Amino acid sequence: MSNAARNQTMKRHPDTAAFIPPELAFQATQPPPGEDWLHELKYDGYRVQAVANGNDVRLLTRKGLDWTHRMQHVADALAALKLRDAVLDGEVVVLNARGQSDFAALQVAFQGDGSGLVYYVFDLLFLAGKDLRAFPLMGRKARLKQLLSAAGKGATVRFSEHIAGAGEELFAEACRMGAEGIVSKRANSAYRSGRQPDWLKMKCYKRQELVIGGFTLPKNHSRGIGSLLLGYYRDGELIHAGRTGTGFTDRSGQDLRQRLEKIKTEKLPFESMERAARKDAIWVEPKIVCEVSFANWTTDGMVRQASFQGIREDKSAREVTREDALETEKLVSKSERVSKSASQRARQSAEQPGRPEVVGAPGFSPAKTAAKKRGFSPGAVALPIKLTHPEKILDPESGVTKEQLADYLLAVTNVMLPHVEGRPLSLFRCPNGVGGQCFYQKHTGKGMPAGVSGVEIPDRKGGAAEEYVTITAPEGLVGMAQMGVLEVHPWGARNKTLEKPDRLIFDLDPDPALPWTTVVEAAVRIRKRLARYGLKTTFVKLSGGKGLHVVAPVTPKLEWPEIKLFCRRVAEQIEAEAPQLYLIRMSKADRVGKIFIDYLRNERGATAVAPWCPRARPGMPVAVPLSWDELLKQKKMPVFRVADFAKWQERVAKDPWKKMAAVRQQIRG
Repeated sequence: MSNAARNQTMKRHPDTAAFIPPELAFQATQPPPGEDWLHELKYDGYRVQAVANGNDVRLLTRKGLDWTHRMQHVADALAALKLRDAVLDGEVVVLNARGQSDFAALQVAFQGDGSGLVYYVFDLLFLAGKDLRAFPLMGRKARLKQLLSAAGKGATVRFSEHIAGAGEELFAEACRMGAEGIVSKRANSAYRSGRQPDWLKMKCYKRQELVIGGFTLPKNHSRGIGSLLLGYYRDGELIHAGRTGTGFTDRSGQDLRQRLEKIKTEKLPFESMERAARKDAIWVEPKIVCEVSFANWTTDGMVRQASFQGIREDKSAREVTREDALETEKLVSKSERVSKSASQRARQSAEQPGRPEVVGAPGFSPAKTAAKKRGFSPGAVALPIKLTHPEKILDPESGVTKEQLADYLLAVTNVMLPHVEGRPLSLFRCPNGVGGQCFYQKHTGKGMPAGVSGVEIPDRKGGAAEEYVTITAPEGLVGMAQMGVLEVHPWGARNKTLEKPDRLIFDLDPDPALPWTTVVEAAVRIRKRLARYGLKTTFVKLSGGKGLHVVAPVTPKLEWPEIKLFCRRVAEQIEAEAPQLYLIRMSKADRVGKIFIDYLRNERGATAVAPWCPRARPGMPVAVPLSWDELLKQKKMPVFRVADFAKWQERVAKDPWKKMAAVRQQIRG
């Protein structure tokens, strides 16, 4: 490499408004094998290049159009990062309730003020004016992750996570979650504009852009669309590819009709078209690109069962061609040839003085980067344990991985540990995640992580003592993730005072048909009743299911039989006040329209799910503590999930159960 070429790599970006044509992916039949490839989720949004220098931020589409004014929230978020002469590459999306990118919702957001947009960044092209495109992708992404860490979890600007290797597993999981697919990128590749074999995309279902060449009127005579006549370009001619008459909402159909009315033409836009296919057609100039999903291509080249997904304003009609997946093996072979050529050039460059230093995190290895669900990424603090298979999906609905569970447990350790440490535990283990085979474990066994040991529990009937699991250090709580433990259930007594509980627990389990306000009223009744007996300080938490737990701390003086008898008496009194609403019998047949008051949590050996603990249920909800004031304001049951922790993590600092350990009270009367 000449000195001039080497200096070009280090030069400053010539113009903060300049546009770099993006690198594009070939569509492949399957993910490439091996650890040399990084795999990312494929986003269903608009490709956006960000050119940022402090407060000066420009957001450009894949064709170089300046859309900053349409994505001002994203521009503001980037400005807050105070990047210096940086160029970022990523995708702007809108996430639905399941945390997945939703193209229809993105269309709606652009029709409004652009709020709700999220910018997933997957590449760093320039930083501090230095051109990084010649450096390996894994190094660029490592530096990018450092830059975006200041944005925090759940921010508008987010780092696009990836895994190294295991492409087939990620692709299968992406399709199972309902994602569009994945993009695989060669880890050591440079960034090169245009479609390159170093980037491959695999789609879970057939979907592509097509050009609108005409439309028909709806049969109900509304101002919407009956169907769209579609095509793609081949050798400069628009090839007819069928039609779609589904996927429109009333609003999108009317908006599209207005746009098409303005570009009507008498000229047939397609190269050729059967007469039957022209029936009732109104021709338009082939200017507008839309995206459709469809079952497959028919033998005569038509899209079958196509459904309209939205307009692609970021793409020009002339660049729309038919997308057919190419053999992965051939694409990988081509990529390897390109990579080999690049490596030879890099070796030649290394022999010359003044070679620029590669930007990347020290010791960074793409093979160690775990797959993470968008909207949730690990914290800045390193895990105190070693995880095997950190990318393993534990909850198919939310996509939470083993590493994400460990990250969550680490984040809540300070508030959760006081309620589980030094107590006998019952662990609910799900090695294959939510929906797989699960089991309770209360005894110690092989492979216990650091911070987990055993406590001997005497047999009250004279048998041999049993060794129960107990946590003795913070790393023990985080180690639950390595064991596949999704729920931790502690006793109501500590190891030092096994026979004398230090908290009472009332589990309110309502008929799902009952309104949330009725469940809240039941919790308030118990709170008031306990106050009559000297227990004036009580705490409440979501069960992580459909009910609530009311907890009263007590000085450990009374033994289990006395505690159980007292709790039964309180439950019976509540039942007697409104027998049409409350019951204490366990029979499910009697619970219709009622709230079951489970007082049996207050006997020796019984447990209840710990506060801040996830539940082994679809979506992985969490048993989150609430203050009484907050509970009374809730008109419907709040739900907190591990996958959404970034949105509610501030609760940890405001823990309403923080003062429980300092409470000193006894049962009176």
